[in-house]
Amino acid sequence: METAFLDVENLGVTYRAGDRSVVAVGGVDIRIGQGESVGIVGESGSGKSTFARAIMDLLPASAQPAITGTIRLDGKDVKIADLHRVRGRDFAMVFQDPLSYLDPLMRVGDQIAEVVHVHDRKAGRDRVGELLEMVQLQRTHARFYPHELSGGMRQRVMIAMALACKARLLIADEPTTALDVTTQKEILLLIARLRRDLGMSLLLISHDLGVVSEMCERVYVMLRGKVIESGPVRDVFRTPRHDYTRALIAAGSDQAKPLPVPVHDNGPILTLRGVGKTFGSGASAFRVLDGIDLDLHQGETVALVGESGSGKSTLARVILSLIAPDQGDVTLNGQVLNKLPAAALQKARSAMYPVFQDSSEAFNPRRNIRGVLSQALDVAGVPARDAAMTALLEQVQLRPGQPYLDRFAHELSGGQRQRLAIARALATGAEVIVADEPLSGADLSIRALVVDLLRQLQADRSLAYIFITHDIWLAHSFAHRIAVMYKGRIVEEGPADAIIRHPKHDYTRKLVAAAPVLKL
Repeated sequence: METAFLDVENLGVTYRAGDRSVVAVGGVDIRIGQGESVGIVGESGSGKSTFARAIMDLLPASAQPAITGTIRLDGKDVKIADLHRVRGRDFAMVFQDPLSYLDPLMRVGDQIAEVVHVHDRKAGRDRVGELLEMVQLQRTHARFYPHELSGGMRQRVMIAMALACKARLLIADEPTTALDVTTQKEILLLIARLRRDLGMSLLLISHDLGVVSEMCERVYVMLRGKVIESGPVRDVFRTPRHDYTRALIAAGSDQAKPLPVPVHDNGPILTLRGVGKTFGSGASAFRVLDGIDLDLHQGETVALVGESGSGKSTLARVILSLIAPDQGDVTLNGQVLNKLPAAALQKARSAMYPVFQDSSEAFNPRRNIRGVLSQALDVAGVPARDAAMTALLEQVQLRPGQPYLDRFAHELSGGQRQRLAIARALATGAEVIVADEPLSGADLSIRALVVDLLRQLQADRSLAYIFITHDIWLAHSFAHRIAVMYKGRIVEEGPADAIIRHPKHDYTRKLVAAAPVLKL
């Protein structure tokens, strides 16, 4: 067998949790050839990121990690204690949220220069400009602070810093999860080009099987800290041997199941006519929404799709009456919300409730679940009894009941927190739920669970959903209708399957073409 560039055997990672030991990774074998692209897939908590951080020596010291196993680089053993020596020199890592890893007080050019200086003291300042151009940014971007750049630009800066190391292996941990599909496509094409031009190897960690099928030659499937299946991407995804792999593939290929548009006997529950919104004034005025018309019926799901900056989240805030439109009307149950006095508006808009993208920040950290739900029941004028709260939790499949009420949101998993957010919306008696990227960053198993729950609740309660997402295939499988937003306008709207299969607008065609598809 040819010597691998990186050969990891029986890698284990154990954390200390008080008096207990927690095995996060148990006996993982992974090989990566020079210039090869390898993917790791699996649900949250399967050990993917822990494995990557272990070989980079980036595990938090506070967790007292114990790393065992054998790591060979070009056939030569690397001691666990010496892993920090290969970081940067041989391995470089790009993380999911670049804003969390860039210094907010330093210009990005200075941050790249700092990395350049560590790895090549003779390199001049001009090297920073070369690196920026390699990742398709302008040299002038060196003067910007991280918050002044878009998400895609920040990810390019992180890649530039990885290239400054002249590393032979790029480890990309969910590098496009928070990006819209067009920006995601640009970043993936950039990584593929750099791999080809520089001969780098790639270890791509992702919950998106479509991305892995397009970017990788081989794949490892992880579950509960172990590799349960591996092989060439085409073989694993076409003929999976393990039940868990089959479940992942089923969850990742649901784009083939469009929903029929329901027949409506009554008028819409929510109507938008000519809605416009401008931020700023004078020369700095920016038109965010421009003449939005939209209807939502009882028991219907309408997905808003479009790239970042298209106006989706601003439209959601206008629908929820969190901000007022400059023009047009938002009508809910026959009442024009933007023309109601404050007291009447508060009562009328209780028929709507938001579900946010980041469930970890959606709850007061000082309130336990009893407090969260009792507050929502108070809004609905319902007595906040434990029996009512337990019933709500059971509706969203948090079944243990009473013990949950005394826990806090941060003690729940990501999928459990998102179900708690839905329970809170149900507690208010909402008829319309406005969900803004509620599954962004969720792995396939959590996504499938939450989507199934939302479908069941819609069938049971005739709920109406405004569902904002950058995942056009998720919109296709979950929504009855899709409205495509571009530069503050709805440029195309219709049945989900028709929008995907026969897009009419150039921008819609661009979105569909950019969305990764699981290749079986």
